[in-house]
Amino acid sequence: MVSIFKNSSKKVIQVLINKILLKKNSVFIINSIYEKAPSWLINYIWGHAKQPTFNFNWKIKLLNSKIVEVPVSANDIKSWEFALSYKWSDKCLTIAEAIVNDFYPSNYHYFDIGANMGLRSLYPLSINRPVILFEPNSKLKVFSENVFNQNKFSNYKFENICLSDKAGELEFYVSPSSYMSSIFKENAEMDKASGTVEAIKVQAITLDDYMKNNTTLSPKILKIDTEGNELSILKAGKNTLDIFSPVILTEILSHNTEGIEIFDFLNERKYTCYALSDDQNISRIIKIKKSNELDFEKVNNYLFVKDSELGKIIDAKSSQLNLK
Repeated sequence: MVSIFKNSSKKVIQVLINKILLKKNSVFIINSIYEKAPSWLINYIWGHAKQPTFNFNWKIKLLNSKIVEVPVSANDIKSWEFALSYKWSDKCLTIAEAIVNDFYPSNYHYFDIGANMGLRSLYPLSINRPVILFEPNSKLKVFSENVFNQNKFSNYKFENICLSDKAGELEFYVSPSSYMSSIFKENAEMDKASGTVEAIKVQAITLDDYMKNNTTLSPKILKIDTEGNELSILKAGKNTLDIFSPVILTEILSHNTEGIEIFDFLNERKYTCYALSDDQNISRIIKIKKSNELDFEKVNNYLFVKDSELGKIIDAKSSQLNLK
């Protein structure tokens, strides 16, 4: 009886949400509710709200309370998904990026490696931190620039290159949704969105070589989401890591056999690893002590920290969990 009532209630909510989204002058109601909603309602709206059939601006409230306007286009599903993603996607990663951005002075650079549409660059740009966005798929730049320009962000640079373990031209596979684009075709083909994988030629460079050509940069936060190419980027950037000791926010996919090797590589450089888990929609930072405790089926995002003072702040916000 209870389950029937719950299902009926959800259907009523779904109808109400989509009715409100039919009119341009009432979208702000759902926008306001979504930005303040608990995780269960955010997840429900994400899964059941239909994209409006008109253009409008959606307002994202960042964790520092600053507002970012996102231009949503009726004929661009990615713009709608982008607008909802800050509150819905990778909640604990969102918390972690706020902590590290608030810790370091804003003159240090944020490297968004595998930037896609630039979602993870919003927070550092909101505090005027200089951001370098590395994204091989140049078609995504137009949308990102529209968002940045609309919010008067200016402290950024796009690099239409692929960071990897060597320089030269290589094939980059653009997945249908773009979110799983990779230098590995099999990873791009795992995208569940409808469409085909497109192969494009891109220029690659190592992180260390990029820094040799840009000696005025001071990267203190590296976000890496490259669908399986994370270890190659880190190994070819070991001099950069040793010189700047940046915080590393990285995705490690469950099928990535190099996960433990990434952990060991950074552990050798005195980095402490934290798993960023959204277990049961509750955002929390979980400290990982040993490599054999890593379980990539449960957690995809990780935070690596070398700075002891920052580590104390994160420890104060974290809970320890055995992920065996």
